[in-house]
Amino acid sequence: MDRAAATVDLRADLSMRSNVVRLLCAMYLINGSLNLRRGWVDRTREVLAGAGLPVPSGKVLRWYRSNLASSAMMFAHCPLVDVPTLERIEARYLR
Repeated sequence: MDRAAATVDLRADLSMRSNVVRLLCAMYLINGSLNLRRGWVDRTREVLAGAGLPVPSGKVLRWYRSNLASSAMMFAHCPLVDVPTLERIEARYLR
């Protein structure tokens, strides 16, 4: 999570959705999977709080991860989300 947070420019002018999806995409690129290690929810919440951004509940974070795996392209309209990464996620999980 810390490596992913270091690669993503978390911004207050973007929606919570955009920041969370960008973080999850960075975690996917590092791990090669959305099967994240135990504790990722709490650490993600800490990173967002540390950046002074809105902090979603654990349930919401897991919802984003689940929907990335089942329909990644639904997030393609989010500002600054890397669409090629979404395409890679979709190709991996929608075989």
